[in-house]
Amino acid sequence: MTDALAMVPGLYQAAFVVPDLNVAMESWTSRTKAGPWFIMREFAGIDQKINGVPDTSTSTIALGQLGSMQIELIEVGPNSPKLYQEHVEQHGFGLHHFGLLTADFDIEMSDRLHKGETAVFTARTPSGGRVAHMLDRSASPELVELIEIDHGLHAFFGAIRDASVGWRGDDPWREVPSPEGQH
Repeated sequence: MTDALAMVPGLYQAAFVVPDLNVAMESWTSRTKAGPWFIMREFAGIDQKINGVPDTSTSTIALGQLGSMQIELIEVGPNSPKLYQEHVEQHGFGLHHFGLLTADFDIEMSDRLHKGETAVFTARTPSGGRVAHMLDRSASPELVELIEIDHGLHAFFGAIRDASVGWRGDDPWREVPSPEGQH
């Protein structure tokens, strides 16, 4: 299992919206040796909301590791959450958000809201942790995703990181079973 240093608060992830997940995974692997990829198909967060409104749209995403940085690839299509579709319409495919791990979600969220940021997406993970995409309209179009560190997330992200250590390209795509009650 990954040591505790892997899950310290701070920058952990860079997420990209892509038109074709398979092409993106192949490109990231061949160009940067990122991987292996853990794929979640038709994934929706628990109690997912966009701009405070309940949302049941789903995404197909892949998580892979590039050194200490986790890479998230989000395939954007007609059934994807509007949050991703609008980003592509306004800015094109590419970087969407940076993921920041936080040990104190409530304080981090409160501080950001107090500074004028807006929570444009919120949800809970299958393990119960919370995430929020925060928009700062005075900054670049990329969002900051707050990711609450909890035991389940620590185990899942740790497994992804552990799979990358010494990885030589075998079994590059790994399906993640849908959690109970997920699409």
